[in-house]
Amino acid sequence: MDLEDKIILDACCGSNAVAAYLDLAHAAQTSDEQIAADTATIRANYEDQITAKMADEQAKRDADAQASAERMAATQAAATARTVGMITDSAQVSASVLSSIKESADATYSYALDIADRLTGQLAAGEEFYTDAQKQALQKRIAAQHAKGKLTARERLNVLLDQGSFEELDMYVEHNCVDFGMADQIIPGDGVVTGSGTINGRLVFVFSQDFTVFGGSLSERHAQKICKIMDMAMKVGAPVVGINDSGGARIQEGVASLGGYAEVFQRNVLASGVVPQLSLIMGPCAGGAVYSPAMTDFIFMVKDSSYMFVTGPDVVKTVTNEVVSQEELGGAVTHTTKSGVADVAFDDDIEALLAARDFVDFLPASNRQAPPERPTSDPWDRIEDSLDLLVPA
Repeated sequence: MDLEDKIILDACCGSNAVAAYLDLAHAAQTSDEQIAADTATIRANYEDQITAKMADEQAKRDADAQASAERMAATQAAATARTVGMITDSAQVSASVLSSIKESADATYSYALDIADRLTGQLAAGEEFYTDAQKQALQKRIAAQHAKGKLTARERLNVLLDQGSFEELDMYVEHNCVDFGMADQIIPGDGVVTGSGTINGRLVFVFSQDFTVFGGSLSERHAQKICKIMDMAMKVGAPVVGINDSGGARIQEGVASLGGYAEVFQRNVLASGVVPQLSLIMGPCAGGAVYSPAMTDFIFMVKDSSYMFVTGPDVVKTVTNEVVSQEELGGAVTHTTKSGVADVAFDDDIEALLAARDFVDFLPASNRQAPPERPTSDPWDRIEDSLDLLVPA
């Protein structure tokens, strides 16, 4: 018996068979041919056992595969049922959310109607302090503002703030420039309306530049009014909302006007991270008038009526010989889709101001307070399992 036969015999029949064979070989003292014949005989005897063992193992594997398939089918059925249940729950929650949205939309529409009633026939406050000539000029400028689809400075504040909450500051401030005939052009307020009010009951400080007065240009006194309400906002911890509609620095005042911008910029830096700063761009803002909004936290713009650029298209054409429109250079779409300077663009002043009212509700008053909490029908700890269908693991 050679080594190969011993290995085959041991693999097929086990060590006992090998021992039995060796005993038989030694006892019979047969030749190698006889041993080979006996080995074949032993193999034949064990073939049935080997075949039966292999059949049993195959049957066991088939049974395990069947059981695994049944378990998988049961798991899939349970998952499908759970998913259907989650979708049903999500649909119910969505219906509740849609109901809340409808209620909010109805309230917003009602508020808009109230605003329209309040704005009808309204002129700028403080009108009684103007001369007849100033009143006529003011009426023409207001009409021109409305013809462009824009509200006046005070009309914007009436939309932005809660009714009756606005407390104006420095209404009678006048510019101190006596050059270039400015001594004969005195208008109370000097082109900006400042003060405080509430939005949904929360205190905010506001300024609204008046484009009907010197094009909303910034003078030294104009800047001082803005700086005053920003200082007050930082002191008490309340957001600052600026409505920008300005042609830039008032050129008649020269360096004094530029110095005023420096003071405003410093307040922007000091207020950063202390109180929220929101800028509403509602007119053509150029030069220094765009530096301050760019340093605030959020910027809303109005399509087709608001622009932000350091210098206008005429200067660009003179310097670079490139013809570019105001919209291409610094329009709302440009700054919300290309430059990233602004956050959102709205169709008109009313839409932007109402959006600002809603947006302020999400902001903390200052870095000393947490964001406001509003009641909702949607539980804060609700688990939205249906998101697993949208975002795979």
